Amino acid sequence: MGYIAIDCKKCGASLEVDETASIYTCKFCRTAHERDYTSSATPTPQSLGVMAERAISNSAFGKALQFIEQGLVINPHDANLLNLEEKAKAGLSAIAGDHANQTQEEIKSIQNTSEAEQYHLQAQFILHELQANVKVYGSNSALTGATPANIGLALQYIDRSLELFPDNPVYLNLKALLLMEGMGMKEQAVALLEKAAAINPRDINIQNNLESAKTSSACFVATAAYGSPLAHEVRALRLWRDEALLPTTLGKLFVRIYYCFSPPLARLISRHPRLKQATRWGLTPLVKSITKSYVPRRM
Repeated sequence: MGYIAIDCKKCGASLEVDETASIYTCKFCRTAHERDYTSSATPTPQSLGVMAERAISNSAFGKALQFIEQGLVINPHDANLLNLEEKAKAGLSAIAGDHANQTQEEIKSIQNTSEAEQYHLQAQFILHELQANVKVYGSNSALTGATPANIGLALQYIDRSLELFPDNPVYLNLKALLLMEGMGMKEQAVALLEKAAAINPRDINIQNNLESAKTSSACFVATAAYGSPLAHEVRALRLWRDEALLPTTLGKLFVRIYYCFSPPLARLISRHPRLKQATRWGLTPLVKSITKSYVPRRM
């Protein structure tokens, strides 16, 4: 019987261990160890059999077969390895059977999940382009030097994800951000965020986006001119946008163009008192007309 030198993994003591033992105990710290055969310079059928047994116990049948094949190269007639080979093959057959028993519905669900996530990632990438444009250029317009992010395409992507999983809060949140930041459609975005928050009330990002959407005003120029998103005139213009413009095709186009150019214009107005006054003067006829058209309590 031979011995080999092995260091204790706990206290570092150098030990002499029976070369046939798969488990050994340090005589100094009394720590029990499993023999690590993977680092053995000259693996034997016995050591490879031990590794195969461990792999089988962990249901790693493919890994077990690799150890077994190595051992059978050394000794093709090793009875222990041949027995372990049968066990490993039986384990793999069971796994293959489980896959074969998957229903068409389960397979379709897996495919749908993969497709939806791919579209979600593409829409998310476009949102990041939009946010980068706004941060660097102040808008998503090519006239400001930006390479416009294709918001329409992003909405097509996320709509496809929502067709597959209409109650996914992550997808609902992303569509809301695209509508709010890319199209200025605040009310629609709030509705989506409220639905997402109801489905997953513990998602902090969704809750923050919902709070921000409810308290922000997307009427950039009017807010800059009147100094507050809560001003009566700003609320009137916002109501006109939501109820008169957005329901129509031309109105949606106008709003989209407005949100491309209004942020930098609003910043300019906010820095110059005379521009603020001139803007208020120019908006007064429109505000008066809107106020007459809507019941005051709705504002």
